Amino acid sequence: MTGLIQKVVYSANGQWPSIFSHLGIDAPSSGKHGPCPVCGGKDRFHFDNKAGRGTWYCRQCDDRNFGDGLDLVSKVLNITLYNAAKKIAELLNVEPSSLTAEEENMHSIKLSRQRKMEAKKVRNQRRAAAKRATEIWENSIPASPEQLYLRFKKIKPHGIRQLVTPVQNGATCFSPGTLVIPIMDHENNLISLEFISCGMKQGLAGGMRKNGRYILGDIESAKHIWIVEGFATGATIYELTGEPVVIAFTANNLNIVTTSVFCSMREAMISIAADDDPAGIKYARLAASDGNARIKIPPFNPEHMLPVSSSGKRELTDWNDYFAIYGERRTLEALYL
Repeated sequence: MTGLIQKVVYSANGQWPSIFSHLGIDAPSSGKHGPCPVCGGKDRFHFDNKAGRGTWYCRQCDDRNFGDGLDLVSKVLNITLYNAAKKIAELLNVEPSSLTAEEENMHSIKLSRQRKMEAKKVRNQRRAAAKRATEIWENSIPASPEQLYLRFKKIKPHGIRQLVTPVQNGATCFSPGTLVIPIMDHENNLISLEFISCGMKQGLAGGMRKNGRYILGDIESAKHIWIVEGFATGATIYELTGEPVVIAFTANNLNIVTTSVFCSMREAMISIAADDDPAGIKYARLAASDGNARIKIPPFNPEHMLPVSSSGKRELTDWNDYFAIYGERRTLEALYL
């Protein structure tokens, strides 16, 4: 690390929360979990700020999921590390240092090698996770309509499964009866899984969700396709409308999946049934602009927007919540207005 980047990293030490704020990056307080400003995940991001370096990690990001403050600025703003350093230098009044052509070239080579090594490591993790996903899927059984989560959400299984033996997933052990939802790529290959147990959702450790989806119904000849974040929302809309639904699993995946569906199904109308939260709305708007889609956000009454969890988050945000409160007729009206 040389030149401007080195000076910025040194000067920014201990100042990252303020830097993030000035750049419009919403990061939780040091030592706390919260929404990820990179992938849009709701509670998998942890800002530990070790030694004042702005360090962080996210358990949901598909690409490099950890780094220091400079890495976070680079990833959130989608710019190079050098350009991120220039932005921060302006904030901190750090004088840019002039690098020789040889120094710039060596720095670029070093970064390129580092990224290639990281990419190779991630690819190996994805392959191992896909293999494990297949093993877990094949050793699971079709989900019962009486499974607790399905009954609570008042939805049907639609081809998902449930565990018959415990599965260790990182630090979490999922017990028998846990729902298992397949995550497929655009060629319908199994690449990962999502587990749902007692209201907790978690992707398979090391698995890839970027561009992953699970489809309810037949989209090949569809005139209207719905794209959603979660399984409960997808099942609700599929059962109410009878129209095919593509589940994207995470807010930041809405854009990728919508664009993919739009490119392969140009004759179909696409609607994004977004969650009514900051990440859902943000990525639904991006998806709509890139995939020529309309956005439908559940129009909760004000009194139903007030209940929040202990972490301060709204408890009612998606179309399954809306259906549970207002019923079939009003939900259909809201979806098609």
